[in-house]
Amino acid sequence: MVVLPAATPAIYTSNVYTRERFTGNYCKQQSRDICCDDRNDDCSMDISDRTGSSLCYCDEFCNQHLPVDCCPDYVVTCNKTKLGPPVDECYLPGDKCNRGCNECMCVYDTFILSELRTRYKWQCSNDPCINDIDLIRNINQRQYSGSFQASEYDQFTGIKLKDGLKYFLGTILSKHQVKAQTSVKSQCDTDLKYFDSRTKWAGLIHGAADQGKCGASWAFSTAGVAADRLSILSDGAYSTDLSVQQMLSCSNFVSSSVACEGGRLEDAWWWLKKQGVVSASCYPYISGQSMQKEYCRNTIRCADGSLPNVQKMASAYRVNSSECAIKQEILAYGPVQSTMMVKPDFFVYKSGIYASTGLAQTVPSRIDEYQGYHSVKIIGWGEENRQKYWLCVNSWGTKWGENGMFKIRRGTNECGIEDYVIGCWARVHHKRHLRV
Repeated sequence: MVVLPAATPAIYTSNVYTRERFTGNYCKQQSRDICCDDRNDDCSMDISDRTGSSLCYCDEFCNQHLPVDCCPDYVVTCNKTKLGPPVDECYLPGDKCNRGCNECMCVYDTFILSELRTRYKWQCSNDPCINDIDLIRNINQRQYSGSFQASEYDQFTGIKLKDGLKYFLGTILSKHQVKAQTSVKSQCDTDLKYFDSRTKWAGLIHGAADQGKCGASWAFSTAGVAADRLSILSDGAYSTDLSVQQMLSCSNFVSSSVACEGGRLEDAWWWLKKQGVVSASCYPYISGQSMQKEYCRNTIRCADGSLPNVQKMASAYRVNSSECAIKQEILAYGPVQSTMMVKPDFFVYKSGIYASTGLAQTVPSRIDEYQGYHSVKIIGWGEENRQKYWLCVNSWGTKWGENGMFKIRRGTNECGIEDYVIGCWARVHHKRHLRV
């Protein structure tokens, strides 16, 4: 490699200023990357403009102190395996990279006179991410009085918290007059310490679905509870999943502009009562990938060519918010639907009994006001280490939580889980509609 003599600072400086204007691929070629071990003066590329022609180098000698005659893309092309995550300094202005969920761009920082080179730095956005490493570490180090473990999730990689609230939740709070309706009263005579609907109605309770990147928990939880209760009442004769996609695509109360950004539970139940839906296999779910409402297609034939079977529900009703009333409802008739407030730490729940930690408030860049509403299915209850919990089914797939499920503190209205609980009446062919 040619090292310019100290006696010619004018030429040296001129070459520096010229080279700083170059960006693009030099070490990186279409066929292969031109990177050489040790010091190799033949490992060079032409770098020129109207001021003249020169060479830049792509050999390992550049690792020592990045001489000014190294090619501008040497670091990102030849030394990328040694760089690891982006540090503060970067080398190609205009380059982009990601740090977590935030995008960074390489921009001008300063000119270092002692090294006769321009320094560039990464300039990044600073939005809270769902996979908040600091939050996860603090939860798992027990810096609060809770009892759950936290984890990163691949499905949330690179996703900002504000987008997670928009596309992974999706329940709009019900109108005041709906929430204010009188709840159905029921006898409260159960003292069972543990109960799981999957044990009482083996094979009839549906597992965790995956809403994907579409804020449709309002539809998934509704379809889930309806399917469970239809399955229970029909003794398994109708045990298929109900089509969430048909509800999203064909319901006239969901506009195309907000179909994946939330809906109301009362609208979903109204649709099941008035219009009904076919099975999920007849009308498969695709909005989780497209993030769109999708066009409503006719259901004269199912996706596989078979004849559709439309299922309707009768009426939905509100269950009393007392712990005992909710338990009695589940014990007698099956899973119920509930709306809860989701805070940043819920996204990273892995196992144990969830209770909001409030840890997001302790980190200035992680604002705990980031929260939204989500609807889930409650299928049972229990106790663990003297802590009572509700057993719930989420709609983020089976890789999240405990096989798609979670436990949440019971009896304290944690995150509003006991505020607004819904049961339903079902219709089965050749029977009058019965409460199930």
